[in-house]
Amino acid sequence: MFNQDGYSNMQRPEENTQDLYGLVFKHFNDPVFIVDGSLKLIETNLAGCGFIGYGSEEIAGTDFINLIHPQDRFLFDFSNAVEPGGKEIKAYRARLLKKDGTAVRSKLYLDRYSQDSIAISCRQVPDFISSDYFNQYVNIKDSLRASIDALPLWIACIDTEGKYFFANRHYSTTFKIPLKNIIGHYYKEFFPAGLYEKHKKLADECMGRGITVTFEDEADFGNGLKFQTYGIYTPLFDEDNAVFGMSAAVFDISERKELELRVNKAAADLKESEAKFRALVESSVCGIGISSGNKIIYANDALMKMYGYDDFKEFSSRDLIDYLTPESKYYLKNWRDKKQLGEKVPNEFEVEIIHRDKSIKTLLITVSELKIKNEILYQSTFIDITEIKKSEERIKEIAGRYECIVAASGQIAYDYNVITGEIAWGSTIEKILGYSLSEISCGFCQWTGLLHADDKAETLKKLSESEAGCSLFDAEYRLKHKAGHYVWVRDRGFFLPDGSGKAVRQLGMIEDITARKNAMEAIIRAREQAESAGMAKSLFIANMSHEIRTPMNGIIGFANLLSSSGLTLRQKEFNGIIKTSCEHLLGLIDDILDFSKIEANKLKLENSPFDIKSVLDNSIKAVSEQAELKKLKIETFLDERINYLINGDEYRIRQILVNLLTNSVKFTFSGKIGVKISQLSLNDGISTFSLTVYDTGIGIPGEKIGEIFEMFHQLDESSTKRHGGSGIGLSIVKGLVELMGGTISVESEVQKGSSFKVILNCCAVYK
Repeated sequence: MFNQDGYSNMQRPEENTQDLYGLVFKHFNDPVFIVDGSLKLIETNLAGCGFIGYGSEEIAGTDFINLIHPQDRFLFDFSNAVEPGGKEIKAYRARLLKKDGTAVRSKLYLDRYSQDSIAISCRQVPDFISSDYFNQYVNIKDSLRASIDALPLWIACIDTEGKYFFANRHYSTTFKIPLKNIIGHYYKEFFPAGLYEKHKKLADECMGRGITVTFEDEADFGNGLKFQTYGIYTPLFDEDNAVFGMSAAVFDISERKELELRVNKAAADLKESEAKFRALVESSVCGIGISSGNKIIYANDALMKMYGYDDFKEFSSRDLIDYLTPESKYYLKNWRDKKQLGEKVPNEFEVEIIHRDKSIKTLLITVSELKIKNEILYQSTFIDITEIKKSEERIKEIAGRYECIVAASGQIAYDYNVITGEIAWGSTIEKILGYSLSEISCGFCQWTGLLHADDKAETLKKLSESEAGCSLFDAEYRLKHKAGHYVWVRDRGFFLPDGSGKAVRQLGMIEDITARKNAMEAIIRAREQAESAGMAKSLFIANMSHEIRTPMNGIIGFANLLSSSGLTLRQKEFNGIIKTSCEHLLGLIDDILDFSKIEANKLKLENSPFDIKSVLDNSIKAVSEQAELKKLKIETFLDERINYLINGDEYRIRQILVNLLTNSVKFTFSGKIGVKISQLSLNDGISTFSLTVYDTGIGIPGEKIGEIFEMFHQLDESSTKRHGGSGIGLSIVKGLVELMGGTISVESEVQKGSSFKVILNCCAVYK
């Protein structure tokens, strides 16, 4: 790693030594670019020229932003990358465009090494989204949204009509407009008139020609919102390569514009001065050291800070190897031995150092030879990757937790590559389907082969539709178990698109729902059995009602004959009791039959014009005898506006009134009962009217009102003994009212009386 021939002078090179800084910059292994405040290239080292395929003079003065892939440019705000005079390094991932048009995935490190200039060093990195890494994270949609919301630039999307269908949080907070008041609105609503006309032309060019459009503006939005902006309009294409809208990424470059003149002047001065090389090395993103043997003869500030030192004399008083942990010392010794023997050794490796504060840090070192004044030294570049290593450990920990969560859920996680047809299954597949991962590795074709024949067509249709729309796939189907039987599953997975909107992969979970399906089938069978039992019950009640009615009619007939056969007074009394009891029993049978029909939805209503006054009179006559026996006053009221016939079921409306009146007479011992019929409205020939039956009886406790319409319900056992009745009358009333599309309500107070109100809608027929 280091030249064994040491310097006798172990001090830092003189600051005006041009050779040292110039050679360090030129022979630096990593590509390095120097740009001014307007992002124009000032200088590029040999590694940088080789990295992108251009000559140094060929790209001098070029905008560095043009070397970045268009789809990645919106990620950068160079003007605020590093605070002036600050030491914090900013790193970004992006694709750099080479001269031959190809793109190379890179990591860019930005450092403002002077008041007016920025140094950008570059390191090639592998594809970040590998299949293994992707499987660890299934919530891509939420993560992407959070990332876009966190960006310090305005991002929005509009359709071809100029309506927003996306905007990030920075867009909303800057203009103090909630997202719900942006999405679905035209951008014309938010732009000043003059500015709108300009951007309307830009948007038309972008979407009309399907090309990317850039712009710079000095925009005044009012309310103190003034910006100098740089923006990119990019067309959005669907799967048929048709434009359906455009995205906008806009940077606030106000500060950059204010500093542009000073930056340009400083850049010109830097080009003429060899001091730029020293500034570059001293302010490099990476730690840079030059060694002779084990002795460090030069270290920039970044390297000393990695070790925890500010003073070079103190830092260089120890051999570099003394800063290494025992494991790293052993590795470095082997590395040197192999190099001396002429064996091929890596020029980049990791070591662990002991920081001044005794903490352990991990550094990535790149070693290269450096010739200064005909002497071979070793230049080493250091990058602190301590946090990266910690992040990798955290990723492994998260991945382990994720695997445990998936396993505990009992579901199968999968990653389907739409392009290749490969499917990466989770380990729980063996528990649900019986196959090991090696047995289920044939991808999409194998999955379709496991589909039940009856489910295949519908499932593949849904899958195709979800893939075409890049939407959620949610389907239930059967898969063949290794043992031969079929397992019901629910499959839910999102399709993820590429840059053109075409689905390239699907992430999802498969849940075993066999038990739920079996339970549903059991419920369906139970329901069918219950419906059959209900039909049998209704048929039984109807048949029994008919069978009971025949002998009852016979008894009533013979009682009528017997009454005219010269009976004694005592015998007439007994005969009257028999007749009354039979009639009561027939009424009860009619009620049970009506209730059974209502419950089975078999009761049919008649529709014919009738006079509501006639219904009222007949209903009063039906209860008048019982009311007179109890000395109850009967009140009636008929709204004079009801001067038309009602089209409906006269018999059933009378049945409602009679049942309510009978109930009132039964539970009223003094005072009055009454009926009030009122018109509520008459619109387009439809009459809405109310039937109110009230009394001054015993009333109903508040906690019992909700129960009185239940079948065979009585307030308590004593009411059955004192007042009689089956408890079915109000159930029939409620059923008839609801069958007619009406409502019934109750108001009652104990010992003060009750009021039942029925509201119906019927056609009005004028006489």
